[in-house]
Amino acid sequence: MADLYYNPARGLNDNDRSKIQFVLINDDGAARDFDRLKQSGQYQGKYLPAYNDDSQSNLMDNISGGKDWPKDDMAILDKEGRMIQYFESSQSNMGNRNSNKIKAAVERVLSDDYKNPCEGDSSASESEEEMSPLDELKATCMLEDNCSDCKGKLKKGACKLKKKLKCKFMGTEDLCKKAKCQYKPGKKGKKAKCKGKGIF
Repeated sequence: MADLYYNPARGLNDNDRSKIQFVLINDDGAARDFDRLKQSGQYQGKYLPAYNDDSQSNLMDNISGGKDWPKDDMAILDKEGRMIQYFESSQSNMGNRNSNKIKAAVERVLSDDYKNPCEGDSSASESEEEMSPLDELKATCMLEDNCSDCKGKLKKGACKLKKKLKCKFMGTEDLCKKAKCQYKPGKKGKKAKCKGKGIF
């Protein structure tokens, strides 16, 4: 992964890296292997960001849709946290660094004519799995800038959400509407509120 990201002779250049970021996630049950994971994500002294999941596996569960064994799976998400494409371990092997499904998918996302399937492109490939509205919301909440607005807590760079989200946890109008809840702006010094059952 680091070779693809940092080695311009084999993968991305500076312009590409300004458009996409790679992140390594370590399973909470493999905390002792975290340093080894970080070492495997380096190229000539440059390291990919690496995070150790919390004890509830919130990060992996939200990205994988609750899979029992997401080890070695990979995913491409857009800046809104929406799933573009998910690769199970049987598809994610990068042993051939010059030709593999991950490299091809990244290059396709970075191409000038690429259209995000999450923005209504009907030509999205069958391998691109759709997320449920709740999974999309959770993925959005997991973004660092949104974590606290979903009543989540950042721990070692990873956002830990409450087990069950509710409308009242949504702290912004955008998040409230994404959750299909009713947003009521604050009036006369009162705080804005997000109410209803929404998608929960």
